[in-house]
Amino acid sequence: MKIGIITFHRADNFGAALQCYALQTFLEQQGHDVHIIDYRCRAIEQVYYVLNPRLLFLRRNVIKAFKEYLFNLRNHADMLQKQISYKDFRSKYMHLIPFRTNENNDIDAYIAGSDQIWNLSLTHGYKEPFYLDFPVKKNSLRISYAASSETAYFPLFAKYTNQITPALSAFDSISVREPSLKGELKKYTSKNIDVCVDPTFLIEQNIYEKILIKPQESNYVLVYHMAEIAEAVDLANLIAKDRGLQVIEIHANFKSPCGARHKKGLGPLQILGYIKYADTVITNSFHGTALSLILQKNLWVINKYRSARLSNILTLAGMRNRYITSLEEYNDATIDYDIVNENMHGVVDSSKSFLIKSLTGNRQ
Repeated sequence: MKIGIITFHRADNFGAALQCYALQTFLEQQGHDVHIIDYRCRAIEQVYYVLNPRLLFLRRNVIKAFKEYLFNLRNHADMLQKQISYKDFRSKYMHLIPFRTNENNDIDAYIAGSDQIWNLSLTHGYKEPFYLDFPVKKNSLRISYAASSETAYFPLFAKYTNQITPALSAFDSISVREPSLKGELKKYTSKNIDVCVDPTFLIEQNIYEKILIKPQESNYVLVYHMAEIAEAVDLANLIAKDRGLQVIEIHANFKSPCGARHKKGLGPLQILGYIKYADTVITNSFHGTALSLILQKNLWVINKYRSARLSNILTLAGMRNRYITSLEEYNDATIDYDIVNENMHGVVDSSKSFLIKSLTGNRQ
């Protein structure tokens, strides 16, 4: 079967890249001919523009836009290196095909997802391709796999009821990543909605280990900042001092001091390597958390504000106690990954079954 995936594959983002790669890889393991449909969503791609003057006119607040442009100018070299790394990853590991909206395509099944493709704030409104809302050949399947959004933006769905309701009704199978999104979408469809894990959990640990880039450093505590959190650094310094380790910080948004411990402009395989070889990982990133679980790392998630996405995945793993909001909640307990793997086994298997059954047309 020829399968086309539509997702955030052009986001220069660690999680976006690896979830896309993982879904493609799992489906290929099932014997399918799998491709990433090269849909270009401007709202997603403009986040990663490097020194594009149009950024000055994309914000209502001109002063804020100008400051952001100056920031990008100062970090130009790192941002360009990151952009090149992600471009190379897409070229090597993603099987891209052009995006065409007509009924003459030879694609047998379209899959929307995963990632936050149904976050209407990120996409700047309703974008038809993320809902597979375009003509396809007769009998082609429409499937969503672990599509996600943020609870804060659920109210935006009501604005697009006239588009979302018929789009969901056209799906042959629907799955989302969080129970909260399932509850929200039930307002717009009577179809069955499954809850599935992020695609990164669909493939084995050793597959990631084969493609990662090993760092030069060793014996370190890793802080992977999706957003800068001072408490994460404080916790890393505490653990490093107690165990005689160094601290490495990876900054997704380049807002960091200079120094050997601060890493900017890394590609997905470099970040993957830093996670794999860390003594301890401290993060507020969903995919930083997911890959730490897959690679069986000593993990702490720290964030002042509870995230439904992070809470959900840690609850599934039986690790809610590793989600803390301050240093006072930290303890030196170890993680029993035999228990974690047992906890994840059922939901991973059911997610694989969802995909396999959906592709045979045996679901609603």
